[in-house]
Amino acid sequence: MDSTPDVNGELVVKALAELADADYQTQVWAGRVPAVGSSLIACYASLFGESGLARALDAGPVFSPAIDRELFELRVVLEAVDDCQPIGLLMRDPALTRARLLSAELLAQLGV
Repeated sequence: MDSTPDVNGELVVKALAELADADYQTQVWAGRVPAVGSSLIACYASLFGESGLARALDAGPVFSPAIDRELFELRVVLEAVDDCQPIGLLMRDPALTRARLLSAELLAQLGV
């Protein structure tokens, strides 16, 4: 995956993979794998904050017009998820379901 110098592509791919994987979320976000810690909030922060992606998207083109549009959509969709709801409800949240699909599509578009 090509990325701009201001974006940590490895973090982007890792976060998108986590967002696309419902089984991982069910195990790790629910705390069933104590040695691995993550959550929706941590994943969002990694994808858009720590990677530098949000800043880069706001500044201009990052990957391609189509990929950038989907990343903007993913950010909006994730911000609509109620991350305070119980894990069972969170896993069935329609916005999170949409985020999983978008994340999988983005991984494919990025060639991962």
